[in-house]
Amino acid sequence: MAIKMKIIKDMLIAITLILILLGGLWFYLIQMPNVSFQGKAPPLNPVERQVLNNLKTHIAFLANDLGGRNLGNSLATSKNHIIELFRSYGYQVSLQKYQVLDQTYANIEVELRGQKKPEEIIIIGAHYDSVVGSPGANDNGSGVAGILEIARRLYGQALSRTIRFVAFVNEEPPFFKTEAMGSL
Repeated sequence: MAIKMKIIKDMLIAITLILILLGGLWFYLIQMPNVSFQGKAPPLNPVERQVLNNLKTHIAFLANDLGGRNLGNSLATSKNHIIELFRSYGYQVSLQKYQVLDQTYANIEVELRGQKKPEEIIIIGAHYDSVVGSPGANDNGSGVAGILEIARRLYGQALSRTIRFVAFVNEEPPFFKTEAMGSL
C-alpha cells in the first residue's frame, strides 16, 4: 500500500511540474514585446490619406453600389470594374477562364515581373464574389480593395521577386470547397 501511495504521490508531483512548465511556456508565448502604443494616432500624411480614400472608394463601390456579387448578381460588373482599375494602373490583364454549369467564370490576374529573381512568385489574392444576401464588404470587398491598392502603389517599382495579383471568383457557396472554386 505504501508503494502505491508513493507512486501516486510521484505521479502527482510530475503532473504538477508539467502543468507549471506548460503554464510558463504559455505565458512566455503570449507576452507582447515592448509597450503598446497609447494616445492619439498621428495624422495621416498625404500618401496615407490617398490610400485610405482609395480603399474606402473601392469598398463602397463593391459593397454599397454593387451589393452582392454572386451567380449573376453584379458578378460581371465587379469583374469588369477590377479589370478596368488594373488596366488604369498600367497592368496587362489576363483572365483565367473556366466553365461551371454552362457559365464562364474568370479569375483576374496581373503581374509585376521581378528583376533579380523573377521565377520566385509572390501571390497576393482576394475573391471578388460574395455570399448570397451579403454585400461582401468585410472579407471580399476589403480584400479586393487591398490588392487593388497594393497593385496601384507597386506599379513601376523595381522589385526583386515577381508579384502576381489575383482576384479569384467562386470562393463562396455554392462553389466553396468544390472544384469550381477559382483559387483551386
